[in-house]
Amino acid sequence: MPLAHLERLACREPVGVPPAAIKTFDFLGIRHFVKRHRATTFDRRVGTWIWIGSRFASAVATQRDFLQQSDAIYAFNGAALELFMSPDARCHFKVLEQTIAPFAVELKLLREIEERYPGWQLPVEQIANANRFKEREAGEWELADRIICASAFVRESIAECGGPAHKCVVVPYGVKRGGNARPEPRDAKGMIRVLTVGQVGLRKGAPVLHDVAKRLRGRAVFRVVGASVLSEQGNRMMAEAVNMTGVVPRNAMHEHYAWADVFLLPSVCEGSATVTYEALNAGLPVICTPNAGAPVQDGFNGFIVSNLDVSAMVERIEELCDDQSRLEQLSANARNSDYTSEDAYGERLIEALDR
Repeated sequence: MPLAHLERLACREPVGVPPAAIKTFDFLGIRHFVKRHRATTFDRRVGTWIWIGSRFASAVATQRDFLQQSDAIYAFNGAALELFMSPDARCHFKVLEQTIAPFAVELKLLREIEERYPGWQLPVEQIANANRFKEREAGEWELADRIICASAFVRESIAECGGPAHKCVVVPYGVKRGGNARPEPRDAKGMIRVLTVGQVGLRKGAPVLHDVAKRLRGRAVFRVVGASVLSEQGNRMMAEAVNMTGVVPRNAMHEHYAWADVFLLPSVCEGSATVTYEALNAGLPVICTPNAGAPVQDGFNGFIVSNLDVSAMVERIEELCDDQSRLEQLSANARNSDYTSEDAYGERLIEALDR
């Protein structure tokens, strides 16, 4: 495993949860890691998602002591079905968190961007496991008493798939506030600095980012932080216009937020990208699509632009290049909002569950 991945893993430590309340399945995690890295096609990756979701949910269902001591179950999409179906869960209040738009919607959006940008990533071929995954999601929706969606985009996508929208409650996330490094001085050449964080691939809109960067060459500099799943061709093209840092440990991310003036996330499918919360917390105006599910108020702390609309993204960045006071106002609005905090998220979640 690369050093950066190990450093990221070391940062994942549960805080405030008694060790006795935590049960891990280490061997299952190791097997999943191996299977995931052997999955060389998109279809095999989907098969791996089904395998780990089923095995994990089944493993949790065997923990009868944990289940008998509780009156509610909170599970995540893809890893809930067997747990919700277990006899010990019948009398429990079952909450499902749908962390991303349903697979049918994700697949449709991936094929749309692949058609526009062929060769950038391994093709999204016919997915033999697609129906299995869709049926799994539908089964979880049916058994859940409440479905937590991090954005309106997710709830609308569930409805689009014929799912139970009446069970859905939108609860945007939150992140720990503070602790960010001081913003770096403005670029000496006057160029605006644009940051993107996340996996570098079609779902995150990597080729759209490339097109925006090419059109703003000489006016803006672009940096993307995250692992790439692009093809060799896609990586070569990205490197022509964007500085690709690769994976960075979480405890070093503040340095990249401090470097930037603006955050851009042209995702075609998300749940609610937590990197946008982190960017706002760092005082960065966020430019994103509706599909990013971000807590952005258009014109207040950033801009929302149509999916795949390169021209609109370029125009918004140019606007901030030309108007420093506008950039500073959006930045102040982003930084001064408590909406993206962990405490605000906790209050929203408790309210949604108490309903």
